Amino acid sequence: QAIQPYYQPDSWEAYCPSLNQFNLYSLTHTYRSTKQIVDEANKIILPISKGKFEVSMFNPRLGSDVRKEVVQFELLESRIAYWIEQYMKNGYHSFAFVTLDPIVDIELNIPVIPIEKYSSVSGAKFVVGDPLELKGLEFDVVFVDELSPFPASDYGKKLKYVAYTRALHQLHVLTSH
Repeated sequence: QAIQPYYQPDSWEAYCPSLNQFNLYSLTHTYRSTKQIVDEANKIILPISKGKFEVSMFNPRLGSDVRKEVVQFELLESRIAYWIEQYMKNGYHSFAFVTLDPIVDIELNIPVIPIEKYSSVSGAKFVVGDPLELKGLEFDVVFVDELSPFPASDYGKKLKYVAYTRALHQLHVLTSH
């Protein structure tokens, strides 16, 4: 599952000659994120899949609609703080702000945890990082910063897909328009 912009074979079968025994399994069901989050992420990735890979199309776990919110940069921190407070009342404890802007600094009432220490901290926690740093991690709630837009390239779409699929229960897309 590579998202780096370097050579990738057209299919996994290209690896068969170098492997003694090879079983290829396609995962077309996902139970991690909600149907709404998977559907939103698939809108990004389907146009560039071009038959090279399958995407998760089936998810029986329903959730809330993906929230797309227009927000001014000056109000970003207060909007995130508001939503985190609401979600903590509903039992959510892990939050991420995914951004391509390396200088975004967010101060909240819960600790902002360095990514490398995320798994060792218990209780409510908040992480700020770019999609590559957060790849492989999962959060109850994810806020995706589209105030700093993702590149329009296939690579940018893959980064956006990774950002969206970090969410387990709630996804907020924050934009300026």
